[in-house]
Amino acid sequence: MSGMQVAPENPSPQDEKPRNIGSVASLAPLVLILALTIVYDQFKHQLRGHIDAAGITYADWVGNFINSPDNEAARTELISRVVGVMRDTPVGKSLPLRDEQQRVIGRFRINEATVSQPAANSPIAQERRRYDVRMKGDGELWHSAGGRVRFSGSADVQYVINTNVVAREFKVYAYFDCLEIREITFEITHVDNLLARIFSGFVNDAGKRAIQEGIMPGFTIITQADGKSYVAPGRATLDFKPREGPNKEEQGWETLSNDVRLLRKDFRDYLGPFQAPAGAELRINLTVAGEGGKPAPGVDLLLVHAEAFKQYDDRYMSGTPGNMAGLEIAAVEQRWSTRELAYAGRPEPGMYYLVIDRTVFGKGDQTAQLSDIAAEVSYYVRMKR
Repeated sequence: MSGMQVAPENPSPQDEKPRNIGSVASLAPLVLILALTIVYDQFKHQLRGHIDAAGITYADWVGNFINSPDNEAARTELISRVVGVMRDTPVGKSLPLRDEQQRVIGRFRINEATVSQPAANSPIAQERRRYDVRMKGDGELWHSAGGRVRFSGSADVQYVINTNVVAREFKVYAYFDCLEIREITFEITHVDNLLARIFSGFVNDAGKRAIQEGIMPGFTIITQADGKSYVAPGRATLDFKPREGPNKEEQGWETLSNDVRLLRKDFRDYLGPFQAPAGAELRINLTVAGEGGKPAPGVDLLLVHAEAFKQYDDRYMSGTPGNMAGLEIAAVEQRWSTRELAYAGRPEPGMYYLVIDRTVFGKGDQTAQLSDIAAEVSYYVRMKR
Protein backbone atom coordinates (compact mmCIF):
# COMPACT_ATOMS: atom_id res chain seq x y z
CA MET A 1 0.00 0.00 0.00
CA SER A 2 1.39 3.39 -0.91
CA GLY A 3 1.87 6.10 1.70
CA MET A 4 -0.22 9.24 1.89
CA GLN A 5 1.15 12.48 0.48
CA VAL A 6 0.91 15.03 3.30
CA ALA A 7 0.18 18.60 2.24
CA PRO A 8 2.46 21.36 3.58
CA GLU A 9 1.10 23.27 6.57
CA ASN A 10 1.24 26.60 4.72
CA PRO A 11 0.82 25.71 1.04
CA SER A 12 1.43 28.18 -1.73
CA PRO A 13 -1.43 28.71 -4.22
CA GLN A 14 0.24 26.21 -6.55
CA ASP A 15 0.34 23.63 -3.76
CA GLU A 16 -3.33 24.00 -2.85
CA LYS A 17 -4.63 20.94 -4.65
CA PRO A 18 -7.04 18.28 -3.40
CA ARG A 19 -5.32 15.75 -1.17
CA ASN A 20 -4.01 12.62 -2.80
CA ILE A 21 -6.23 9.86 -1.45
CA GLY A 22 -4.80 6.93 -3.33
CA SER A 23 -3.80 5.52 0.04
CA VAL A 24 -6.46 4.24 2.41
CA ALA A 25 -4.49 5.82 5.25
CA SER A 26 -5.72 9.37 4.64
CA LEU A 27 -9.37 8.87 5.51
CA ALA A 28 -10.00 10.31 8.97
CA PRO A 29 -8.97 13.94 8.32
CA LEU A 30 -11.03 13.94 5.16
CA VAL A 31 -14.07 12.64 7.00
CA LEU A 32 -13.82 15.66 9.28
CA ILE A 33 -13.41 17.96 6.29
CA LEU A 34 -16.47 16.54 4.58
CA ALA A 35 -18.76 16.98 7.54
CA LEU A 36 -17.64 20.52 8.23
CA THR A 37 -18.00 21.38 4.55
CA ILE A 38 -21.62 20.23 4.65
CA VAL A 39 -22.20 22.47 7.64
CA TYR A 40 -20.75 25.50 5.96
CA ASP A 41 -22.71 24.73 2.79
CA GLN A 42 -25.93 25.15 4.77
CA PHE A 43 -24.83 28.22 6.70
CA LYS A 44 -23.50 30.09 3.66
CA HIS A 45 -27.03 30.95 2.46
CA GLN A 46 -27.58 33.02 5.59
CA LEU A 47 -24.43 35.00 4.82
CA ARG A 48 -25.43 35.52 1.18
CA GLY A 49 -28.70 37.04 2.35
CA HIS A 50 -26.76 40.08 3.56
CA ILE A 51 -25.49 40.67 0.03
CA ASP A 52 -28.85 40.17 -1.65
CA ALA A 53 -30.68 42.38 0.83
CA ALA A 54 -28.36 45.35 1.09
CA GLY A 55 -25.53 45.13 -1.45
CA ILE A 56 -21.75 45.22 -1.15
CA THR A 57 -21.59 48.23 1.16
CA TYR A 58 -23.41 46.30 3.81
CA ALA A 59 -21.11 43.34 3.15
CA ASP A 60 -18.15 45.62 3.88
CA TRP A 61 -19.73 46.57 7.16
CA VAL A 62 -20.45 42.96 8.11
CA GLY A 63 -16.88 41.93 7.29
CA ASN A 64 -15.32 44.72 9.28
CA PHE A 65 -17.67 44.13 12.19
CA ILE A 66 -17.02 40.40 12.49
CA ASN A 67 -13.27 40.72 11.93
CA SER A 68 -12.83 43.42 14.56
CA PRO A 69 -11.09 42.25 17.76
CA ASP A 70 -13.70 44.25 19.69
CA ASN A 71 -16.54 42.03 18.46
CA GLU A 72 -15.50 38.65 19.79
CA ALA A 73 -19.06 37.87 20.84
CA ALA A 74 -20.35 38.17 17.25
CA ARG A 75 -17.53 36.03 15.91
CA THR A 76 -18.08 33.37 18.59
CA GLU A 77 -21.79 33.31 17.76
CA LEU A 78 -21.01 32.91 14.05
CA ILE A 79 -18.74 29.94 14.78
CA SER A 80 -21.20 28.30 17.17
CA ARG A 81 -24.01 28.53 14.61
CA VAL A 82 -21.82 27.04 11.88
CA VAL A 83 -20.80 24.11 14.05
CA GLY A 84 -24.30 23.74 15.49
CA VAL A 85 -25.75 22.78 12.11
CA MET A 86 -23.15 20.03 11.89
CA ARG A 87 -24.43 18.00 14.81
CA ASP A 88 -27.10 16.21 12.79
CA THR A 89 -25.89 16.71 9.22
CA PRO A 90 -22.94 14.44 8.38
CA VAL A 91 -24.20 10.96 9.30
CA GLY A 92 -24.84 8.96 6.14
CA LYS A 93 -22.77 11.26 3.92
CA SER A 94 -19.91 9.83 1.90
CA LEU A 95 -16.52 11.19 1.01
CA PRO A 96 -14.99 10.51 -2.44
CA LEU A 97 -11.51 8.98 -2.40
CA ARG A 98 -9.26 9.78 -5.38
CA ASP A 99 -6.24 8.45 -7.25
CA GLU A 100 -3.28 10.41 -8.61
CA GLN A 101 -5.40 11.59 -11.60
CA GLN A 102 -8.10 12.86 -9.18
CA ARG A 103 -10.58 10.23 -10.34
CA VAL A 104 -12.89 8.83 -7.68
CA ILE A 105 -11.81 5.27 -6.80
CA GLY A 106 -13.94 4.69 -3.69
CA ARG A 107 -15.95 6.25 -0.89
CA PHE A 108 -15.85 6.60 2.87
CA ARG A 109 -19.22 6.82 4.62
CA ILE A 110 -19.72 8.54 7.97
CA ASN A 111 -21.70 6.29 10.32
CA GLU A 112 -21.40 8.28 13.54
CA ALA A 113 -20.58 11.93 14.21
CA THR A 114 -20.66 14.03 17.38
CA VAL A 115 -19.58 17.60 18.04
CA SER A 116 -19.29 19.21 21.46
CA GLN A 117 -18.14 22.54 22.84
CA PRO A 118 -16.45 21.68 26.15
CA ALA A 119 -15.90 25.29 27.24
CA ALA A 120 -19.14 26.83 25.97
CA ASN A 121 -19.59 28.88 29.16
CA SER A 122 -15.96 29.92 29.59
CA PRO A 123 -15.32 33.68 30.00
CA ILE A 124 -12.23 33.24 27.78
CA ALA A 125 -13.09 33.72 24.11
CA GLN A 126 -10.38 31.40 22.77
CA GLU A 127 -11.64 28.55 24.91
CA ARG A 128 -15.20 29.00 23.62
CA ARG A 129 -13.87 28.45 20.09
CA ARG A 130 -12.69 24.93 20.90
CA TYR A 131 -14.75 22.04 19.58
CA ASP A 132 -14.37 18.31 20.06
CA VAL A 133 -15.11 16.31 16.90
CA ARG A 134 -15.60 12.54 17.04
CA MET A 135 -16.39 10.55 13.91
CA LYS A 136 -16.26 7.00 12.67
CA GLY A 137 -17.17 5.25 9.47
CA ASP A 138 -16.22 2.65 6.88
CA GLY A 139 -15.68 2.43 3.17
CA GLU A 140 -14.20 0.74 0.13
CA LEU A 141 -11.82 1.62 -2.67
CA TRP A 142 -9.83 0.08 -5.48
CA HIS A 143 -6.05 0.28 -5.06
CA SER A 144 -3.49 -0.45 -7.78
CA ALA A 145 -1.48 -2.70 -5.44
CA GLY A 146 -4.13 -3.98 -3.04
CA GLY A 147 -7.10 -4.48 -5.36
CA ARG A 148 -10.38 -4.23 -3.45
CA VAL A 149 -9.82 -2.68 -0.03
CA ARG A 150 -12.43 -2.28 2.69
CA PHE A 151 -11.68 -0.49 5.93
CA SER A 152 -13.00 1.30 9.00
CA GLY A 153 -11.62 4.31 10.83
CA SER A 154 -12.34 6.90 13.50
CA ALA A 155 -10.85 10.08 14.93
CA ASP A 156 -11.32 12.11 18.11
CA VAL A 157 -9.88 15.59 17.54
CA GLN A 158 -10.12 19.01 19.17
CA TYR A 159 -10.09 22.07 16.90
CA VAL A 160 -9.99 25.78 17.55
CA ILE A 161 -11.93 27.71 14.91
CA ASN A 162 -11.23 31.22 13.64
CA THR A 163 -12.94 33.19 10.87
CA ASN A 164 -12.02 35.94 8.44
CA VAL A 165 -14.61 37.77 6.30
CA VAL A 166 -13.03 39.32 3.17
CA ALA A 167 -15.13 42.43 2.59
CA ARG A 168 -15.30 43.32 -1.12
CA GLU A 169 -15.32 39.72 -2.37
CA PHE A 170 -17.51 38.62 0.52
CA LYS A 171 -15.56 35.43 0.99
CA VAL A 172 -15.64 33.80 4.39
CA TYR A 173 -12.55 31.87 5.50
CA ALA A 174 -13.07 29.45 8.39
CA TYR A 175 -9.79 28.15 9.78
CA PHE A 176 -9.82 24.84 11.67
CA ASP A 177 -6.57 24.53 13.63
CA CYS A 178 -5.89 21.18 15.29
CA LEU A 179 -5.17 21.53 19.02
CA GLU A 180 -5.12 17.88 20.08
CA ILE A 181 -5.55 14.41 18.59
CA ARG A 182 -6.93 12.22 21.34
CA GLU A 183 -7.56 8.96 19.55
CA ILE A 184 -7.21 7.49 16.05
CA THR A 185 -8.27 4.08 14.81
CA PHE A 186 -7.68 2.55 11.41
CA GLU A 187 -8.33 -1.05 10.42
CA ILE A 188 -8.26 -2.90 7.11
CA THR A 189 -11.30 -5.21 7.11
CA HIS A 190 -10.65 -6.72 3.66
CA VAL A 191 -7.92 -6.52 1.05
CA ASP A 192 -7.42 -8.67 -2.05
CA ASN A 193 -3.62 -8.55 -1.86
CA LEU A 194 -2.23 -11.53 0.10
CA LEU A 195 0.86 -9.71 1.43
CA ALA A 196 -1.28 -6.86 2.73
CA ARG A 197 -3.38 -9.42 4.63
CA ILE A 198 -0.28 -11.05 6.09
CA PHE A 199 1.14 -7.71 7.24
CA SER A 200 -2.20 -6.17 8.22
CA GLY A 201 -0.86 -5.04 11.60
CA PHE A 202 1.91 -3.06 9.94
CA VAL A 203 -0.54 -1.55 7.45
CA ASN A 204 -2.94 -0.52 10.22
CA ASP A 205 -0.15 1.11 12.26
CA ALA A 206 1.10 2.97 9.20
CA GLY A 207 -2.44 4.14 8.55
CA LYS A 208 -2.76 5.59 12.05
CA ARG A 209 0.50 7.51 11.67
CA ALA A 210 -0.48 8.87 8.27
CA ILE A 211 -3.87 10.00 9.60
CA GLN A 212 -2.16 11.89 12.42
CA GLU A 213 0.14 13.63 9.93
CA GLY A 214 -2.86 14.54 7.80
CA ILE A 215 -4.92 15.97 10.66
CA MET A 216 -2.22 18.10 12.30
CA PRO A 217 -2.07 20.93 9.70
CA GLY A 218 -5.81 21.57 10.03
CA PHE A 219 -7.80 22.92 7.08
CA THR A 220 -9.71 25.93 5.76
CA ILE A 221 -13.26 26.18 4.43
CA ILE A 222 -13.75 29.05 1.96
CA THR A 223 -17.26 30.21 1.04
CA GLN A 224 -17.59 32.77 -1.76
CA ALA A 225 -20.34 35.13 -2.87
CA ASP A 226 -21.83 32.77 -5.48
CA GLY A 227 -22.59 30.28 -2.75
CA LYS A 228 -19.88 27.71 -3.49
CA SER A 229 -17.69 26.32 -0.72
CA TYR A 230 -14.20 24.83 -1.01
CA VAL A 231 -11.79 23.07 1.32
CA ALA A 232 -8.03 23.66 1.38
CA PRO A 233 -5.35 21.98 3.53
CA GLY A 234 -3.75 24.07 6.25
CA ARG A 235 -4.39 27.81 6.37
CA ALA A 236 -5.35 28.83 2.85
CA THR A 237 -4.09 32.08 1.39
CA LEU A 238 -6.52 34.64 -0.05
CA ASP A 239 -5.64 33.69 -3.64
CA PHE A 240 -6.59 30.04 -3.20
CA LYS A 241 -7.70 28.40 -6.49
CA PRO A 242 -10.18 25.53 -5.99
CA ARG A 243 -10.46 22.33 -7.96
CA GLU A 244 -13.38 22.32 -10.39
CA GLY A 245 -15.46 19.39 -11.67
CA PRO A 246 -15.04 18.12 -15.26
CA ASN A 247 -18.46 19.35 -16.45
CA LYS A 248 -19.48 22.97 -16.93
CA GLU A 249 -22.09 23.81 -14.32
CA GLU A 250 -25.41 25.48 -15.11
CA GLN A 251 -26.53 28.68 -13.38
CA GLY A 252 -29.59 28.39 -11.18
CA TRP A 253 -29.08 24.70 -10.38
CA GLU A 254 -27.78 23.10 -7.20
CA THR A 255 -24.91 20.76 -8.07
CA LEU A 256 -25.25 17.41 -6.29
CA SER A 257 -22.17 15.86 -7.91
CA ASN A 258 -19.76 16.77 -10.72
CA ASP A 259 -16.95 14.24 -10.98
CA VAL A 260 -15.27 11.30 -12.73
CA ARG A 261 -15.33 7.77 -11.31
CA LEU A 262 -12.89 5.02 -12.30
CA LEU A 263 -15.14 1.97 -12.06
CA ARG A 264 -13.84 -1.57 -12.49
CA LYS A 265 -15.67 -4.85 -12.96
CA ASP A 266 -17.42 -6.07 -9.79
CA PHE A 267 -17.44 -2.57 -8.27
CA ARG A 268 -20.19 -0.03 -7.85
CA ASP A 269 -20.43 3.67 -7.10
CA TYR A 270 -23.27 5.68 -5.59
CA LEU A 271 -24.25 9.33 -5.29
CA GLY A 272 -26.32 10.56 -2.37
CA PRO A 273 -28.24 10.73 -0.27
CA PHE A 274 -30.01 13.80 -1.65
CA GLN A 275 -33.41 15.13 -0.66
CA ALA A 276 -35.93 15.89 -3.39
CA PRO A 277 -38.70 18.22 -2.19
CA ALA A 278 -42.09 18.46 -3.90
CA GLY A 279 -41.82 19.84 -7.44
CA ALA A 280 -38.02 19.56 -7.66
CA GLU A 281 -36.48 18.84 -11.06
CA LEU A 282 -33.56 16.44 -11.29
CA ARG A 283 -31.12 16.30 -14.21
CA ILE A 284 -28.39 13.72 -14.78
CA ASN A 285 -25.80 13.81 -17.55
CA LEU A 286 -23.43 10.86 -17.72
CA THR A 287 -20.88 9.56 -20.22
CA VAL A 288 -18.71 6.44 -20.09
CA ALA A 289 -15.27 6.06 -21.67
CA GLY A 290 -12.78 3.21 -21.54
CA GLU A 291 -9.60 3.96 -19.59
CA GLY A 292 -6.67 4.77 -21.85
CA GLY A 293 -8.81 5.24 -24.94
CA LYS A 294 -10.07 1.65 -24.95
CA PRO A 295 -13.67 0.73 -25.91
CA ALA A 296 -16.17 1.88 -23.32
CA PRO A 297 -17.89 -0.76 -21.20
CA GLY A 298 -21.47 -0.07 -20.16
CA VAL A 299 -22.72 0.64 -16.64
CA ASP A 300 -26.11 0.02 -15.04
CA LEU A 301 -27.85 3.01 -13.48
CA LEU A 302 -30.60 2.96 -10.85
CA LEU A 303 -32.31 5.88 -9.13
CA VAL A 304 -33.63 4.43 -5.88
CA HIS A 305 -35.21 5.47 -2.60
CA ALA A 306 -33.05 5.33 0.53
CA GLU A 307 -34.74 2.11 1.73
CA ALA A 308 -33.92 0.28 -1.50
CA PHE A 309 -30.35 1.57 -1.44
CA LYS A 310 -29.83 0.21 2.08
CA GLN A 311 -30.97 -3.22 0.91
CA TYR A 312 -28.58 -3.02 -2.05
CA ASP A 313 -25.63 -1.68 -0.03
CA ASP A 314 -26.01 -4.13 2.86
CA ARG A 315 -25.79 -6.99 0.36
CA TYR A 316 -22.83 -5.45 -1.50
CA MET A 317 -20.72 -4.75 1.60
CA SER A 318 -21.46 -8.07 3.31
CA GLY A 319 -19.69 -10.43 0.95
CA THR A 320 -17.99 -11.03 -2.37
CA PRO A 321 -19.15 -9.44 -5.66
CA GLY A 322 -20.90 -12.67 -6.63
CA ASN A 323 -23.12 -12.17 -3.60
CA MET A 324 -25.10 -9.59 -5.63
CA ALA A 325 -26.58 -12.21 -7.98
CA GLY A 326 -30.34 -12.58 -7.65
CA LEU A 327 -30.91 -9.38 -5.65
CA GLU A 328 -34.10 -7.52 -6.57
CA ILE A 329 -34.77 -3.92 -5.49
CA ALA A 330 -37.36 -1.35 -6.52
CA ALA A 331 -36.02 1.47 -8.72
CA VAL A 332 -37.64 4.77 -9.65
CA GLU A 333 -35.60 4.88 -12.87
CA GLN A 334 -33.17 2.32 -14.31
CA ARG A 335 -30.94 1.99 -17.37
CA TRP A 336 -28.89 -1.05 -18.41
CA SER A 337 -25.51 -1.16 -20.21
CA THR A 338 -25.45 2.63 -20.44
CA ARG A 339 -22.64 4.57 -22.09
CA GLU A 340 -24.39 7.93 -22.31
CA LEU A 341 -27.36 9.39 -20.43
CA ALA A 342 -29.26 12.70 -20.42
CA TYR A 343 -32.08 12.38 -17.88
CA ALA A 344 -34.57 15.01 -16.68
CA GLY A 345 -37.44 14.25 -14.33
CA ARG A 346 -39.42 15.30 -11.29
CA PRO A 347 -39.22 12.50 -8.73
CA GLU A 348 -41.72 12.23 -5.92
CA PRO A 349 -40.61 13.89 -2.66
CA GLY A 350 -38.13 11.74 -0.77
CA MET A 351 -34.51 10.74 -0.12
CA TYR A 352 -32.69 9.28 -3.13
CA TYR A 353 -29.45 7.62 -4.24
CA LEU A 354 -28.08 7.11 -7.74
CA VAL A 355 -26.40 3.69 -8.10
CA ILE A 356 -23.74 3.12 -10.81
CA ASP A 357 -23.23 -0.62 -11.01
CA ARG A 358 -20.77 -3.04 -12.69
CA THR A 359 -21.55 -6.13 -10.62
CA VAL A 360 -23.58 -9.24 -11.47
CA PHE A 361 -26.56 -7.50 -9.84
CA GLY A 362 -27.25 -5.47 -12.97
CA LYS A 363 -29.26 -6.65 -15.97
CA GLY A 364 -26.70 -5.30 -18.45
CA ASP A 365 -23.86 -7.19 -20.13
CA GLN A 366 -20.99 -5.12 -18.81
CA THR A 367 -19.58 -7.90 -16.62
CA ALA A 368 -19.25 -10.21 -19.64
CA GLN A 369 -18.19 -7.80 -22.39
CA LEU A 370 -15.10 -5.60 -22.02
CA SER A 371 -14.88 -6.78 -18.41
CA ASP A 372 -11.13 -6.20 -18.16
CA ILE A 373 -11.45 -2.51 -19.08
CA ALA A 374 -11.93 0.12 -16.38
CA ALA A 375 -14.78 2.54 -17.07
CA GLU A 376 -14.20 6.28 -16.66
CA VAL A 377 -17.68 7.51 -15.73
CA SER A 378 -18.15 11.28 -15.94
CA TYR A 379 -21.33 12.53 -14.28
CA TYR A 380 -23.03 15.84 -13.57
CA VAL A 381 -26.07 15.63 -11.29
CA ARG A 382 -28.01 18.76 -10.33
CA MET A 383 -31.38 19.76 -8.93
CA LYS A 384 -33.65 22.80 -9.12
CA ARG A 385 -35.83 23.01 -6.01
